[in-house]
Amino acid sequence: MFDALGFLHENGIPYILGPAPNIQAGWAGVRCPFCSDHSTHGGFNLEAGYFNCWKCGWHKTVDFISVTLQIPEEEAYGLYDDYSGRGVLLQRLNAKKVPKAKSIELPGGELNKFHRKYLISRGFDPDFIQSKYHVTGTGPSGNFKLRVIIPIIYHGQVVSYTGRDITGKQPIRYKTLGVEDSVINPKHVLYNLDNCKEEWVCVVEGAFDNWRMGDNFCATLGTTLTDQQIRLLSAYKRVALLFDSESEAQRRAEKYGVQLSSLGVDRVVVLDTERGKDPATYSERLAERVRREVVEILYKDR
Repeated sequence: MFDALGFLHENGIPYILGPAPNIQAGWAGVRCPFCSDHSTHGGFNLEAGYFNCWKCGWHKTVDFISVTLQIPEEEAYGLYDDYSGRGVLLQRLNAKKVPKAKSIELPGGELNKFHRKYLISRGFDPDFIQSKYHVTGTGPSGNFKLRVIIPIIYHGQVVSYTGRDITGKQPIRYKTLGVEDSVINPKHVLYNLDNCKEEWVCVVEGAFDNWRMGDNFCATLGTTLTDQQIRLLSAYKRVALLFDSESEAQRRAEKYGVQLSSLGVDRVVVLDTERGKDPATYSERLAERVRREVVEILYKDR
């Protein structure tokens, strides 16, 4: 099912949750991009994940993504996959696409003042992030312009990368290298897994969440876990899932917890942040406390 609320929230699309004037309970009202809508005649059914406009009718979710974010249909299918449980549409679209690159050269170079300012505004030390995670920064041209480039490293090799917009104005906040241009499909590995060397691991959603939490934390780089990522996690004896605070994210975490348990992981814990915020927004003091709690819970007597 398409995670409409996660998509709207994470891509900066204004919405109003029902019940509200002209918006039923269980719906998120949005401006319809297909008609002359200056209000919230459009809406997503949060249970089923589909879009409908009370003026011009039903439209495909992929079309809503493409028109609203002003991106090509193929990129819209990619986002649809990121916010859907199984990604069937993208699997069909990319059925013949396989990684072809032997090596990858990251775009950009040293972080400039704009990249550094952006990272500082998010509460991160640019020098540490650049040194620890080998990020680069891009300029005002190219397919990944004006982004912090985050390499995805697996077994010591850069296998793909994703880029975070630093302007707040680009339609896609996170843009990932295509499968064919990668060494390994980025959704077949987990970000920062090379730094998870204990018998336990904790899974978060984004790279910024991972940076806040540190070693022995890895990230899905999306809202879903693929079968390949599940298999990588099943090699650990103890796994914690620390997803974002939205109810849909927590529901997915519960599902993945069941899968991991069925694969023989000794202890699986789904953590509710109970703080109403994502790990990337934690203060360092709170992050340290959560790190301790994760270990304590994973090793607590049953």
